[in-house]
Amino acid sequence: MRYELVEEPEGTWAVWDKHTGTFADPEGYPAVGLTKEYAIQLQVLLEGIDVRRKITRGT
Repeated sequence: MRYELVEEPEGTWAVWDKHTGTFADPEGYPAVGLTKEYAIQLQVLLEGIDVRRKITRGT
């Protein structure tokens, strides 16, 4: 999996992109300060997009 959930010190959650070594940034905003539920949903969405991209490109 490319994206990983990270619990932040404040108790909020972030989505980390293991390929870029930075927080995921859909729509140009870092995916930090999220509720756990939203972070999980975002992770699932981003993983789906990544899989679709890999299939389309044949990688």
